[in-house]
Amino acid sequence: MNNKVSPGQEVDIKELLYGVAKAWRPVIGTGLVCAVLLGGYKASQTLAGQMDPEYAREQQEEYEDDLSVYESAKESYEREIDNIVSSLDSQQEYLQKSILMKISPYDKGIASAQLYIKTDYEIMPSMVYQNADYTDALVRAYASALKEDEILESAAGSMGTEPRYLKELITVEEDLDSNVVQVTVAHESEEEAEALLALLLQGIEEKEEELSQSVGENQVIVLSQVTDSVVDLTLSDSQKRVTDTLSTLQDSLEEKKQALNALSEPSLSPISSGASVSQGIKYGVLGGIMGVLLGGFVSCLAFLMGDKVRDERQVELRFGLRPLGVFGDQRKRWFSFADRMIDRLFGKKALPEAEREYQLMGTRLRYYYPEEKELLVAGPAGENHSSQLAKRLKQEFPDRRIQDGGALSEDPKALEAAGKITNGGLILAVERGRTSYQEISREMETAADCGLQILGFVLMPEH
Repeated sequence: MNNKVSPGQEVDIKELLYGVAKAWRPVIGTGLVCAVLLGGYKASQTLAGQMDPEYAREQQEEYEDDLSVYESAKESYEREIDNIVSSLDSQQEYLQKSILMKISPYDKGIASAQLYIKTDYEIMPSMVYQNADYTDALVRAYASALKEDEILESAAGSMGTEPRYLKELITVEEDLDSNVVQVTVAHESEEEAEALLALLLQGIEEKEEELSQSVGENQVIVLSQVTDSVVDLTLSDSQKRVTDTLSTLQDSLEEKKQALNALSEPSLSPISSGASVSQGIKYGVLGGIMGVLLGGFVSCLAFLMGDKVRDERQVELRFGLRPLGVFGDQRKRWFSFADRMIDRLFGKKALPEAEREYQLMGTRLRYYYPEEKELLVAGPAGENHSSQLAKRLKQEFPDRRIQDGGALSEDPKALEAAGKITNGGLILAVERGRTSYQEISREMETAADCGLQILGFVLMPEH
């Protein structure tokens, strides 16, 4: 094996993450401590603040302001809802009873008539002063009468509807130059339009006698009367606007109801431990998160700045030493299943049981070093590990001379034993998490000074 020390080692991101993940216990512990400290501090501060008279006064003022805003908003929403409901009722009633809304724009029945208003007015050429011409007044009077309640109520009663629904069916045009009034009515069919026109003309006949007495003698002559069915796309647009308005009102009503339901009446919280507990929990969670982040950061720094042996791969890469045996931690720890999950996540194989590893170590020594009759077990792991390892090797190799000791650079006994070995080598005992790379480097230098071959190393569990 190459016993030269590698001048430097690049940081493996995967190993860094693995090292931080394996330190989950102190990381979680730091998070719990920070959670307790920050949460407890905030809870005590909140409780102390609630006991302050100034705090109670501020709470009362804030409650009164919130209550005023709540009542104002509630009153506004209720008023708007009442207005919308009233508009909806009117709109729905209109859709149900309006004849205009029931007419098909593509089959609109119409009926029209031209009414000529004849009077006995004549111009007297020989007279300087002429009689007053009341013809225009009569034309206007008949045009207005066609939409008066007196005629419309009679027609509406005959057709089973209300005057206001007839008004939107009637169009009246007056021509004062020719003394003609043209009336046009619409309905769902030609027959119904013709029937409505007949009722209006009947009302005009009844009005004729009244106007003859009040204004002047006149006669209403029906010049023409037409019935037809037409296409009216403007009616389609008008009907769509009405239905769109209804949908808009319904949507607005739903929005206002949701907004009203979403309002919550403010309450004046009495002094209690509930608020302080709530604040304590909230800040406890925040403190826990901060603590975990802090613990992870510290673990990351410890990994980067630390000089302790973490696994056999780093020793092999740094110093070129052959791993003869690797022993895992046999201690029973809480939540050890989490450690196993982390190992599997990062692709780390589970280490065999100690007895199995001793057998493998013996097999490796027989294969790699069959001629070495003297073995010295020593290193920075200490005499306890060296003694335990030497004891088991003696059972595996009863025909070989096996000695043990502490670190070569510190233990005179181990150094003396190293100087007497002529046909063998050194098995370096390294303790996981405690032995530093500097200590391994010193052991290698001391062994080189003694002319002692390093056969390999054994990574012992941390005590």
